[in-house]
Amino acid sequence: MEERLKAAAHMDKVIDRMLAANKKAKSSKGSIVSLPKAELDLLSQIELARDFIMEVLKNQNDRTQLQDVFGGDCTRLASIRAICESIEFSDMNKGDQRLSTCLRACASVENIVVDLGFGEDLRKAQDSARTAMDQAGGSSGQTRIVRSDSHPGPSPRTSPRTSPRGNGHGDTSGDGLDRQSGTILSLVKADAERREARLRQEWLSCESRLQEFLTGSEARLQEGLARCETQLRSDAQVLKADEDASAEKSKAAADAGGEKIQSQVARLQEGLARCETQLRSDAQVLKADADASAEKIQSQVDQLVEQLAASESRVAVLLTDLAQARSESDDKVSSLATRLSTTHELLHEGLQRQRRSLEEQQKELQQQRASFEKQQELQQMRIAEQEQLMQQQKEQQQEHHKQQLQDLFQIAELEKRLSESSASQTALEQRIALAEEVGQRHEQQLGASQSLGAQLQQEMASLREASRNQEELLASTKSASEQEVARLEQAIDGQKEGLERFRGQLEEELHSVRGQFDDSQKGWQESFAAGQLKLLEEQLQRFRSELDQEQRRSLGAEVQRLHAELALEQASELRRLESELQQSCRAAVTADLQRDSQRLMADQLGTLRTELASQLAEVEGSARQGLAAATQNLQASFRREVTTIEHQVERRTASIEPLWDSFAHVESCFRDLQKRVDRHENLVLADSKPAQKR
Repeated sequence: MEERLKAAAHMDKVIDRMLAANKKAKSSKGSIVSLPKAELDLLSQIELARDFIMEVLKNQNDRTQLQDVFGGDCTRLASIRAICESIEFSDMNKGDQRLSTCLRACASVENIVVDLGFGEDLRKAQDSARTAMDQAGGSSGQTRIVRSDSHPGPSPRTSPRTSPRGNGHGDTSGDGLDRQSGTILSLVKADAERREARLRQEWLSCESRLQEFLTGSEARLQEGLARCETQLRSDAQVLKADEDASAEKSKAAADAGGEKIQSQVARLQEGLARCETQLRSDAQVLKADADASAEKIQSQVDQLVEQLAASESRVAVLLTDLAQARSESDDKVSSLATRLSTTHELLHEGLQRQRRSLEEQQKELQQQRASFEKQQELQQMRIAEQEQLMQQQKEQQQEHHKQQLQDLFQIAELEKRLSESSASQTALEQRIALAEEVGQRHEQQLGASQSLGAQLQQEMASLREASRNQEELLASTKSASEQEVARLEQAIDGQKEGLERFRGQLEEELHSVRGQFDDSQKGWQESFAAGQLKLLEEQLQRFRSELDQEQRRSLGAEVQRLHAELALEQASELRRLESELQQSCRAAVTADLQRDSQRLMADQLGTLRTELASQLAEVEGSARQGLAAATQNLQASFRREVTTIEHQVERRTASIEPLWDSFAHVESCFRDLQKRVDRHENLVLADSKPAQKR
């Protein structure tokens, strides 16, 4: 409650300061020094009032504070609006937005106050505030006195205000009030004149912009019509050139079109004859009543003349509609040309994509072939290595046998020494046991080497089988790729044949349509319409001379119907001819595009074939050279390794420990060989899986 009372008191103080600042600003008019300061003070007070109102408006869920401050008698809200509306700033502060935003905030609060049920109080408070401002000239004392006298009670939810309103400034003279009211009225009139001038300027600017837009649109329309005329002339020239090439077909189509037109003319003449007979019979029936209704018939004749004029205007409208339809058809033809160009570009892009896909397939085939050749080379190298290892194993086994014989001789010598010396019997027994263990180890290593040799032979056989399988896979992939190329060539040939057939059909249809269009356009569109109109006019003149005034009235209705039917038939025929022309143009353009695309595809296929053949030859030559060089390098490196191993074996002594070391070296060699074989198998499997997938 205290906060609400404080808010109301704060608003009262702000209103008092606004009144004082407004009075000071008005009294400072014409002063260069005091006027800017007074206006800035007034703007600051307006800003405070605006911020307070916006803060109250933010609380949308609870409107009690807004009702306490601005509700009830609504004098505070009305006072703020009256003060803001009476303010007239100088040119320096005229564009400041604080005054307009404060007025908009007051409008928002007024809407809410009306929704809360204080609409009548708000209206009365606004009238009282305006009256007080008119009487007091914006002085704070008189404004608050009027508010207190007209509405002595405060808001229903607020406490009485204690600010000194109505005590200090009540002795203002009547002349001052009249002068201030006159200044306020002059300011209001000046504001109204400025607003009127601003509105007039805006209206003139809008009118000028509209005129510019209309002139620009008219120029664009003229340009579009010129382009359409040029396009029509070019199309007519093209059609004329095509007509010379297809004379016989166009003649047949012209005969058919002429027969059709003649049948239509006959039907129209029959209809006219029926109409004439019907009109004559009606005239005979109405002739008896013609004398009695002469004046009425004269008025009906005038109506008939007006109807004829209206029919002529309708015919003119139809002609304009036909011209518009022709322009629209020209626009459609241009759009069709753009679409055809886009389709041509799309076909070109599709051919480029096909060419890129064929090149990628060719590269993949080359990579596969190179990988297969590398695998074959690796397999051959590994087979040669395995054979050399087997040869080394045989030599090592022979050396091992020699060492065993030497060990046996040493054992025999040890036995002799044992028989001679019994003191060293225990040492000899230990040596004998050690020799037996060494012999057992030699036998185990010999068995392991034999089993390893068998495994190597099996692995060599499996490698040979894998190489054969890879060769078969390479041959199968090569045959599959050749079949795929042949299939693509067959499909392209089939498409060419289909396109040729479609092109022939389209050319036949185009020639027939062009012939019909030329005949109908030359002999039917203008002459037939003019002849029919002339016939109708002659019939109207004859009926006018033969029949009475009543007969002419019925004849006018029939003439209108005939005009309408004729116009509808002409419009439908023109639309049909326009659609046929569009279809023929579309068919001709599509046929040309298909012919160009076929020629381009054939050229691209030929170039691709030649490039594939040359690239395959180059890849084969490079692969063979690389294979020969790799085999030579591997043979040389393997020979070097064999010679080093032989030298190492020769340097070994005949003792048991060096023999054991040599066997350990052989075991490491076997392990390295096993690792190489495993690695080769993994490589073969990894290479075979993508090939199978492809």
